[in-house]
Formats: sequence, structure tokens, C-alpha cells
Amino acid sequence: LLDPERLHSKYKAGIADPMSRLLHGSDYPVPIPPFAFRFRIDADGRRALKKRANPIQKDVELKRLVGVPDDCLTRAFDELGIGGVR
Repeated sequence: LLDPERLHSKYKAGIADPMSRLLHGSDYPVPIPPFAFRFRIDADGRRALKKRANPIQKDVELKRLVGVPDDCLTRAFDELGIGGVR
């Protein structure tokens, strides 16, 4: 999803903007380690993530660092019809 061109060429996915269809879901209690994105996150980003104690906040920040737009993190509210609850 982070590389739409590769997504199309390798998997023949015909989605022009995959991020427009992405809904955030927490990886807790089995979070994806930042090491999995070592080529996308610089040293400053890795240090900032290590300072986070809250695993869900760390997950959100990791996704932001790798390029997931903020609207993906909040779109579920609108899709589930609870947009006014924020």
C-alpha cells in the first residue's frame, strides 16, 4: 500500500489510490516493529518511536512516519457512521 506502483506491477491491483480505501486498525497487542520499515524511517524517527510508552500511540506514529496520511487514521469514524462522536 505504501508503494502503489509496486502494488500494481507485482499484484496487478487496479487501485489508483490505495490509501483512499485504507482504514486504520491497531496492530496491538502484536505491533509491527519499526525495524520492518528500516528503509523508510530515519534514525530520528526511530529514536522518537522508542520514547513512546503507549503502544497504540507508537503504532499511529509509526504509520505516520512511513507515509500513511492522517485521514486513513480517522476515516473509520465516517465509514461507521460515528463521525460526529470525535
